[in-house]
Amino acid sequence: FVSDMGDVTSLTLKTGEAELTFVKDGDTWHYKEDKKFPAAQNTLSSIAEAMKKFEADRKLEDGDELSAYGFGEDNLSVAAADDTGNTKTIVYGNAVGDGYYVKAEDADTVYTAGTTLYSQFQGKTLYDFVESETLPTTFSDDITHVKLEFNGETYVYDKPDEEESETEENETEESETGIFEQLAAAIPGMAIARCEDYYADANELKIYGLDKPQMKIEYAYTDSDGNTQTQTIYVGNKAKKEADTDTEEYYIQLDGSDMVNTISVNSVEGLKRYVT
Repeated sequence: FVSDMGDVTSLTLKTGEAELTFVKDGDTWHYKEDKKFPAAQNTLSSIAEAMKKFEADRKLEDGDELSAYGFGEDNLSVAAADDTGNTKTIVYGNAVGDGYYVKAEDADTVYTAGTTLYSQFQGKTLYDFVESETLPTTFSDDITHVKLEFNGETYVYDKPDEEESETEENETEESETGIFEQLAAAIPGMAIARCEDYYADANELKIYGLDKPQMKIEYAYTDSDGNTQTQTIYVGNKAKKEADTDTEEYYIQLDGSDMVNTISVNSVEGLKRYVT
């Protein structure tokens, strides 16, 4: 073991893209620069646990100069501090075999280690450590009510009871029952693509077109405990395309959230298609 620490309460990650510090308050990790940032608790806890007892695969004996293993001034690293004030920084050098050369910042002994810790922070930016929002896991049979609002019109569809379903078995897809069934089949396939802004204020919402959403998607569903829940999604402008992708997305905001996410254009346009 290269490190032997107590409960890790601070992490500083030099990722190659950013230098990020997270601190633990009680059981909760926070981004040091902004407590509003919704930090990914499981990821940070995993990194902290790896730093508590960082295990190397092999210790190099009578090695070369440190530079021969890729150690210099701008190496990727993880620095941790525990609840007793003990600190340790693990520095990564060149790749070797299935892992990397590593060393403690305060020592010259070189080891080899796997990629378990490295893969959790290398090349990442702040938004890779956001606790992403998700839509509830549902199946078409769980959906009981759908309401869509766009272009000044409101479209409402309710799940028919069993008697209505039996009498409308031969109804066309354009009937209310047919439209509801198509919407109920489409909604479970909707998924948030990425977080665009973890805390959007009023001015930023205007940029995303979410101060006056162009569409509102509301649906009720029965959860795994048999309780009725409601999910509301506001749809804003089309999102700027990310580099090296042709995927088209809309900015969205979940009811009661300060976060702005994106969702595929097909998810939104697919719902419109059934009612227009």
